[in-house]
Amino acid sequence: MAREGRFRRDLTYRELDALTNRFANTLRSLGVQPGERVYTLLGRIPELHIAILGALKAGAVVSPLFSAFGPEPIRQRLLLVMPGCS
Repeated sequence: MAREGRFRRDLTYRELDALTNRFANTLRSLGVQPGERVYTLLGRIPELHIAILGALKAGAVVSPLFSAFGPEPIRQRLLLVMPGCS
């Protein structure tokens, strides 16, 4: 359901399959390997689901981040997997 004043986007399963395949192929073309982490920082929009399903199709481990976490908690989560970066 769309919230008041927001655009609602409906997808068929065929469209969802095509979009998630496209995202999975994009990740692979960028060098993402199975088992690597892919972070998403999106609101609750269709693209969040497309990104999660596409990353899973590529064999990646998905870690959704949300802006409600705030900048410092997001930074801390990223530093868990990239300890050399600060």
